[in-house]
Amino acid sequence: MEADPTTAPVVSWMLAQRRTGKSAARIARALNDTAIPCPSAADPDHNPHRSGGRWTLTAVSAILANPRYTGRQVWNRQRTDHELLDPANTALGHRDIARWNPPQDWIISRHQAHPALVSEADFVAVQGMRATATAPGRTYLLAGLLHCGVCGRRMDSCWSHDRPAYRCRHGRTSVANDSVISSCR
Repeated sequence: MEADPTTAPVVSWMLAQRRTGKSAARIARALNDTAIPCPSAADPDHNPHRSGGRWTLTAVSAILANPRYTGRQVWNRQRTDHELLDPANTALGHRDIARWNPPQDWIISRHQAHPALVSEADFVAVQGMRATATAPGRTYLLAGLLHCGVCGRRMDSCWSHDRPAYRCRHGRTSVANDSVISSCR
């Protein structure tokens, strides 16, 4: 297996950016802003089920978590579950659902099977990074407790105007609201 000369530098860049502390969302925005084709646009034959539009957080996160970029072969990352469409009526048949196996169930080759795009040390360091790093001396008392009043998703902690703030990952912020934050505006 050889590295694709077009996409390999992008994957290496993504892992290097994450290693410096950039979030997966920030990496996705940078890739979209510079018009770098997402995986389904770069290889539509391999990704016929995708739109080929833009980089998504899911795509970036999947690349950052893929141990194959260390040069090792990986098996058993996914499984296919067969679920009945209607348990009360088995004649309707079943559907196949692909699900991720937990990393402890993956089988990783002992030796490199192809050239690595990232060192194992850098890959492991990226896996250990938290999505929202807390700067030394900064305390976010409501971290993990607040949810967006518009979309219902958990809000991220951030530092704004020399004080803790909370923002929705989807563009809404609490910085303008000095009262107790119950929703994002």
